[in-house]
Amino acid sequence: FVKATVSLAVSPKKASDKLAKKNTEVLDIIEGVLMEISVEDLDTMTPKQIRDRAKKKIKDRLNKILESGEVKDVYFPTFVFQ
Repeated sequence: FVKATVSLAVSPKKASDKLAKKNTEVLDIIEGVLMEISVEDLDTMTPKQIRDRAKKKIKDRLNKILESGEVKDVYFPTFVFQ
C-alpha cells in the first residue's frame, strides 16, 4: 500500500503548462512508478531510499515527455507505505 501526494518543481513556467495539458499521462507515470515499489523493496531498503528512487524515476520519466523545459525536482508532502 502506497499513498503519496506529489508536487513538481518545473522550469520554465511554460513547461508546467505543458505538463498540465498532459495531466492524464503525468498521473499514469507517477502511479506506475509508485506501483513498482515491491514488498522486497520494503524489506531491503530504507524509507528514504525508496522515496529517493521513486523521485528520480518520476523526474526522469516526466522529463522524457516534455518537449522543452525540465522537471527540476519531485516533492512528496505525503509519502506513506505499508
